[in-house]
Amino acid sequence: MLKAVKARAYLRGNDHVLPSDIVLCSKDILRHRIKLNYEAIVDGVTPDKVIEALLQSVPVP
Repeated sequence: MLKAVKARAYLRGNDHVLPSDIVLCSKDILRHRIKLNYEAIVDGVTPDKVIEALLQSVPVP
């Protein structure tokens, strides 16, 4: 994840990583790592919703 976020910052012309770089990369990087149980799937929970909830719970410095 660190390499992907640094690469995104570099491609945007920044020499440092911004919180927005982390947010934009996180869904693509973490989506396949989240395994939902049957109850979550039935309730309409998706990996993207889980990641979004995690990102909203972490304060941006």
